[in-house]
Amino acid sequence: MANKDNLDLLLEKWQDTPKRDPQLTHRVWSRIAVEDGVREPSFLGWLTGASNALTRPFGAVTFVTACIICGLVVAQFRVSQEKETRTDALAKSYLQLLQSQQQSIDLGMSK
Repeated sequence: MANKDNLDLLLEKWQDTPKRDPQLTHRVWSRIAVEDGVREPSFLGWLTGASNALTRPFGAVTFVTACIICGLVVAQFRVSQEKETRTDALAKSYLQLLQSQQQSIDLGMSK
C-alpha cells in the first residue's frame, strides 16, 4: 500500500462535505417513477393492491376484524328495529284492548 495513486491522494486531502439536499429523495423517486412509466392508479391497480394487502397476515386479520365489527353493528341495528316494531305493536294491541273494555263498560252502563 506504499504506492498511492492520484485518487487516494485526492481523497485524503478532501475534507469538504456537501450540504444535504432535502429534496434529493423526492427527486430520486420522481425520476424512478418517470422511468418506470408509473400511471395514475386504476381500479385494477387498486384491486391488485387490496388483494396483496389481504394476503398478508396483518391485512387478513384487519379485514376479518372489520367484517365482524360491521356484522355486529348491523345485527344491533336490526335487533333494535325489531324491538321498536314489537313495542309499537304491543302498544297498539293494548290500546285496542282498553278501547274494547271501555266500550263494553259504556254499553253496560247505558242499559
